[in-house]
Amino acid sequence: MGSAIALQYGLDYPEEVRALVLTTAGFKASLPPPGRLELRLKAAAGDQDAYNDWFEFNRGAMKWVEPEFREYLMERHREVGPLSQHNDLKTLFAWGVEDRVGTLKPPLLLVRGTDDFNNNPRTAPQRDDEFQKAVPGAKLVFMERAGHFPATENPTVFNKLLEDFIATL
Repeated sequence: MGSAIALQYGLDYPEEVRALVLTTAGFKASLPPPGRLELRLKAAAGDQDAYNDWFEFNRGAMKWVEPEFREYLMERHREVGPLSQHNDLKTLFAWGVEDRVGTLKPPLLLVRGTDDFNNNPRTAPQRDDEFQKAVPGAKLVFMERAGHFPATENPTVFNKLLEDFIATL
């Protein structure tokens, strides 16, 4: 959701944005994978099996996060609950800027963890290529040993990518 918000802001207020670094980003509205939203609704309604599946899905999405920090984040998931995530995802799947993403003015770095495709099949590599092609001058980097949260999962590599990108500005 953060990348969508940052991209929207960069499009709406280009004079206020020097550059954008987006991780695990998209720019088109899309249909959610089958069962993705329903699982969260069932989990929020008290279905214990659905809740366990939702919780383990989130844990699996963070397989590269340092274990102690992952458990901290999993507790935040438990506190916030599946309904909040359902509402975020519902909004995100309906959101899109495909009609104007090509007008983005700030330089753009797109970062995707190579393992993200295992947990999120709708984010296939061709979608990232399409995003890069839609924004003139955009740079796309795939990070190894990272999934859906590259900056958290592999901070040393991510920070180096960030430093190198900033040096080009």
